[in-house]
Amino acid sequence: MAVYENLVIGLDNATLRINRALRDLAAEAAKSREVSTIFKNNLPDQVAAQLEETEAGCEFLGKFNEFLLEFGERETNMGLGGIGSPTWQDSPEVVLGIIKAMLDEDPDEFRAREKERARKARETKEMVSSRLSKGIYSIINANKFFQKLVRHARSFAAFRENSHYDVTRSLHVFRILFAELGNRMTRLGLIIDPKDIYYLTYFEIKEILLIIFHGLEEVNVRELHARIMSRKDEQVRRMARWSMRSQPAGDSEVIRGVPASQGLIKGTARIIKDPGDFHRVRKGDILVAPYTNPAWTPLFTTAAGLLVETGGAASHAAIIAREYGIPAVMGVVRATEIFSDGEVISVNGTTGVIQRA
Repeated sequence: MAVYENLVIGLDNATLRINRALRDLAAEAAKSREVSTIFKNNLPDQVAAQLEETEAGCEFLGKFNEFLLEFGERETNMGLGGIGSPTWQDSPEVVLGIIKAMLDEDPDEFRAREKERARKARETKEMVSSRLSKGIYSIINANKFFQKLVRHARSFAAFRENSHYDVTRSLHVFRILFAELGNRMTRLGLIIDPKDIYYLTYFEIKEILLIIFHGLEEVNVRELHARIMSRKDEQVRRMARWSMRSQPAGDSEVIRGVPASQGLIKGTARIIKDPGDFHRVRKGDILVAPYTNPAWTPLFTTAAGLLVETGGAASHAAIIAREYGIPAVMGVVRATEIFSDGEVISVNGTTGVIQRA
């Protein structure tokens, strides 16, 4: 597994580029005592208002807004999925929370880790290539096949991240449109909450708009509300069924998951169930989450390890964990309930074993 991981890391992708830009923002904040103090002494949803009160803060906010303009289409959580998931532009306090968590990072230490991973990738590729150039392997030209295989494997990892980013960028355009439709339908008294629009299909929304446009009949508001409530209830039941999946015994000292990124780490479990809690992650913590998506990965430069209830070795979290060189175990059902926030645990990303200290 270690050989595989060293072979597939090192190819740049959209997620890594965005995380670098975010890390640069955090470095800017850390350079200003005034700005960093505001971050440290306030909750994420209070930071922007406090920054506006100072000259240094306004300068930082200018750079922050430029970042959101370029990368703000990132979704914050899985939520309803698709256009129903709020973005960084919708919830800038989530990004400010990530920056708050990243303030204690040492840029030099991170660059040194990047160089070390690049060295391992290069040496592993040279080692395997050398072995395949000898004996019977050289006769069947195994090295040529190996080089091609590695290129495809690395390209897949980059494509996985780049395609996700491109799709979410395009979905953001539709989110703006449907969010405004939700606001207008709420003002007309057709739905109770603007977010209720995400429980309707495209064709149902189109039918409502045609009724409004032509004015030949009334929208059946009672039936519409009942349909939305039924789908909300089904969403709750679906999530309940998901949470009741089979799980390992909660009182066991040893729990297993899917090994996703090599290494062994011992640290404090930090249970993060919602992007609003990103600011709680501290350097050296082991991030324990019900799921992750690319918008969560900036935390991987702060966390020392990763433990996720869902996903596998090819998930976004696993790919970026390998790039950042932190141990990761995926597919640990109900990990956020088995472990307690602040509990000391060890995570073995090579074997998939998690142990209480």
